Amino acid sequence: MEYTKNNTLSEIVRQDFRASRVFEKHGLDFCCNGKRALEAACAEKGLDSETILTELKEEMKSDNATDEKFEGMELDELVNHIVTRHHGYIKGILPLLNKFSDKVLNAHGKNHPELTRVSELYHQVEAELTSHMFKEENVLFPFIVRMSEIKKNGGKLTSIPFGSVRNPISQMEAEHDSAGSAFHEMREITDNFRVPADACNTFKSYYEELNNFEMDLHKHIHLENNILHPKAIETEEVLLTSN
Repeated sequence: MEYTKNNTLSEIVRQDFRASRVFEKHGLDFCCNGKRALEAACAEKGLDSETILTELKEEMKSDNATDEKFEGMELDELVNHIVTRHHGYIKGILPLLNKFSDKVLNAHGKNHPELTRVSELYHQVEAELTSHMFKEENVLFPFIVRMSEIKKNGGKLTSIPFGSVRNPISQMEAEHDSAGSAFHEMREITDNFRVPADACNTFKSYYEELNNFEMDLHKHIHLENNILHPKAIETEEVLLTSN
């Protein structure tokens, strides 16, 4: 597919997830701020949109890209993927990052005062995402799966506890923005998680895992904001019309 500078970042990544590699490389936010046109997003970063388009074309020739077609997944399949892959990753990495955060701050905080703020931001993200995932797994996602089952098997959509799926989705996306902003600040004060010369192995691992955490979060938020949520809203509208 040929893209133009008028395509949004989320449109491009939805069509081919390989594009995310180019966007990550240049710091272009395709998840929380994915609804911006490529040209506008590039202008904010001082990048040439034509150069980015050329890089995208080259990336699309890559053979080692993921072949997962998230856009074509049923809602229940997509929910299962998000919970298994992304929620599972977060729940697994948080205990390790907790240890790293405390240990690195105690050992290096005197020489690297920015670690105090990094720790604050990390623990903010930890608390918010723990609550966020609980609400998704116990409120939003079961409703989305129920809609998927009704769509497949027939029946009527009744008993919507929150008025419309748009309401919890709006809250979840606001929380996505908060996590994205926290990581953005972390990158600013750590020079993109650059490891200082006096860093111990734990310090190096801490920054490496924070970077990996953010990369996974970008994919996670993209799948929800740009694929799952719009499909859920559309499905609700169709089911209510057919009632």
